[in-house]
Amino acid sequence: MNRLLVLIGTATLAVSAHADLWSNFDEPGSVIHYGGTIFDIQASGGNDLTLTGRFNLNLDVNSLDTSDTTESVAVYYREGSYLGHIANDGSNLGDWTLLGTGIANVAGDGNRSLLDVGSSLNLTAGQTYGLAIFALDGGAAGIGYRSGTGSVNVAPQNTFTSGELTVSGGVAKGFGLASNPFATHNGSSTQRLFAGEIEYTAAAPVPEPASMAALGLGALALIRRRKAAKK
Repeated sequence: MNRLLVLIGTATLAVSAHADLWSNFDEPGSVIHYGGTIFDIQASGGNDLTLTGRFNLNLDVNSLDTSDTTESVAVYYREGSYLGHIANDGSNLGDWTLLGTGIANVAGDGNRSLLDVGSSLNLTAGQTYGLAIFALDGGAAGIGYRSGTGSVNVAPQNTFTSGELTVSGGVAKGFGLASNPFATHNGSSTQRLFAGEIEYTAAAPVPEPASMAALGLGALALIRRRKAAKK
């Protein structure tokens, strides 16, 4: 499984050895940058997963504002697909929950820009979730995505998987309001696929009742031995 290495200036940040990575960052094809990208995710390998809240984005500056070196980015999620919940008038904001916001360095097209929103998201195996990532600084820099096929109004047709985490479908959004980034003057008419990386871990397993009982008996035996040693 891939491990995530993020370049920030001259420093290299290594992700925890227990973390894995969904990535299509280095796939062939040109990357377009716009205000936001919305797509579906699913823990597709049969196990629950946890998104750590860390992403590698393909962030590039707007050609009209090349001085931007950082970008405020927000990540939203919802249980269920994004389909039917992305109206350009922003009326679907209440259908989404803010996972968090963060500041990412604008590393430029083809380079990884680390975003850490400081919150995690648990994914139940087989359950579809919508994920939305928005640049908030009014068009200074854009989120990268690749062109796909199929109308934005039909089931997701573009899929990329790590074997454990699957990303599918996707739409692009224009630059909206920081208070409601879903409200934008335009969006893509055909599907778009997020171009980046998503860090995740396997969810911690819940102990079986027999295992919990054995753990309790073991702790009780240890306490008794310590008491006996003190006599």
